[in-house]
Amino acid sequence: MNDAFAIKHRFSKSARTYQDQADIQRQVAQSLASYIDGQPKKILEIGCGTGLLTTQLIKRFPLAQLTATDMSREMLDRAQTNITKDGQSLGIRFELLNPEKDSIQESFDLIVASMVVHWFQEPVETIKRICNALDHNGRFYFSTIGPDCFGEWQQVLKSHELPIGLRIPPQLPGLFEQDYKPVTYPSAQDFLHHLKATGTNRPRLDYTPLSLTQLKRAMVGLEQQSGTTLTWHIQYGRLNAQTA
Repeated sequence: MNDAFAIKHRFSKSARTYQDQADIQRQVAQSLASYIDGQPKKILEIGCGTGLLTTQLIKRFPLAQLTATDMSREMLDRAQTNITKDGQSLGIRFELLNPEKDSIQESFDLIVASMVVHWFQEPVETIKRICNALDHNGRFYFSTIGPDCFGEWQQVLKSHELPIGLRIPPQLPGLFEQDYKPVTYPSAQDFLHHLKATGTNRPRLDYTPLSLTQLKRAMVGLEQQSGTTLTWHIQYGRLNAQTA
């Protein structure tokens, strides 16, 4: 199955469950929005999902022209439903867009992407393409997972000499802030269920899936080692049209 299609399929399937499970993604969206300075008039959001960042952008920049995009029609529909007020759209455009495949036809003074970049097959090149759609003084803000994300899980897999399937992006340009967010899950199974419920369990392309025996061994190891407290490592980036 094509990687982009598989990612789209997983997020489409999780459109109904994502909003209730995405506490960390909601916190990250709030943080990312708080870092944005200035008063942009024309905003493009990439990978809007169910509208967590979209909602923050509406609050911060109510007069801006906002275009919210996603590669999943189901996610777009869910986002539109979540931000609809009194049966009327808030004047936001919702459009299908795969930034690795589709060209961005307009220019914007602000482009944002929350927890999206690590899903790109070529993150650095795609970021450059996105920045090409910035106005002369425009900026691109993004958040993504960092190399230490779920370090407890990574350590267990390493100790059992098992492959790690996390889609950790390479060193990215423009990083200016990072955060570590520990979350305690009821069990290792609940942790993995959370990833599935938010559509974030698509491994990297060269990953060999664990056998059921290997997975059970790793889950037991995780519970013995950390009590199923997993730490999200979040990185924030900012680029402008001149330096991208």
